[in-house]
Amino acid sequence: MDFSDFDSRGASDEGRPYHLLHPVTSEPMMDGDTPCVVMVRGVEGRDTQEALRKIESARVKDEKPDVDELDARIKASAAVLLVGFKSGVHRGSKPAKVPADVDWFLDLNRINMNLPGKSFAEQIAKAAADRGMYLGNVSAD
Repeated sequence: MDFSDFDSRGASDEGRPYHLLHPVTSEPMMDGDTPCVVMVRGVEGRDTQEALRKIESARVKDEKPDVDELDARIKASAAVLLVGFKSGVHRGSKPAKVPADVDWFLDLNRINMNLPGKSFAEQIAKAAADRGMYLGNVSAD
């Protein structure tokens, strides 16, 4: 068996497509017939780990962060993890671009513990932690 298919660390640094979900309904978002897709690096990547460590070491340690602090942490991490706007995401009439539109995009909504859906930053963070997104096509036998 070729265990290269299990290299989620290498694939994580490259990034994988993630189909955005509506932040309230959790339905897959579409721009007409085009899915709204971003490229997300996985948290297991070597380069990604280094960038996330820098963010973590720069923040003030708070035992019980408030919602504003949690929102800021998630957005800071998501900014490292979001490496591209693949399709369907526009800022006005122009396709969103990395890095120019990352902060704008992540600040469109924020975490809210009372809503069933997830903010875009929360979705990116969750996708980045999903090892299955970054593994190759592994044979069942």
